[in-house]
Amino acid sequence: MAECSGMRTGRYQEPLIPDNIESLMNFAGKLEHSISYRHPSTYLGQRVAVLGSGSSGEELSREISSTAQRVFVCAHQNSRAFFPQEEGIYGERRNISRHREIHACQGRDIVLACGERLTDIDTLLLCTGFRVSNTLLSLFPGAVLSGNQICITPLYLNTFHPVYPELMVFGMPMASVVNATYHCQAKLVTGYATGQFRLPSEKQRIFAAQQTELKQSGRLGGCRT
Repeated sequence: MAECSGMRTGRYQEPLIPDNIESLMNFAGKLEHSISYRHPSTYLGQRVAVLGSGSSGEELSREISSTAQRVFVCAHQNSRAFFPQEEGIYGERRNISRHREIHACQGRDIVLACGERLTDIDTLLLCTGFRVSNTLLSLFPGAVLSGNQICITPLYLNTFHPVYPELMVFGMPMASVVNATYHCQAKLVTGYATGQFRLPSEKQRIFAAQQTELKQSGRLGGCRT
């Protein structure tokens, strides 16, 4: 039976604030991250721009639209592969629309990458995910931030350290249903810890972990021992 140590990542605690938007912190309206979201009534009658079309962006934009005057979902076009490709105005109140990623903030206006301007925005809600804490990285031998800057690499099956498989990290996959992912990871770790199966060789684990990083971020993650 393997001796294992699991690590709960707590990755949903430190908001990731994009650094590629001109004058973001000088936005004249209200700037928020999804971590502070509580209730749609906060946005009653507002014009709200939502940055990000992942799970948070998709869910919150629809919930906020129940009270907001208008909701603009802004994101890179390639980030919408997992969700319906709505065109024009959509939503139950027909007040949501999709737009390109944000390039700059000017007062309460938002300038998009395509040159389009969204005017008189009351709230800019950042649904941009969370960063991995430096504390976690310091505890994980040889770990570095993935090319996408929000995951740890390398990890075999997004869970096991490829060199030290007795060290496992939960909750690091990029696109996933959180609770279902944790459940599957728990079953995987339990099976390994109780000897129900064995992992492939270290060389194979490292190769698989690097290929996962290449697929998720387009960069090849190394493995320092």
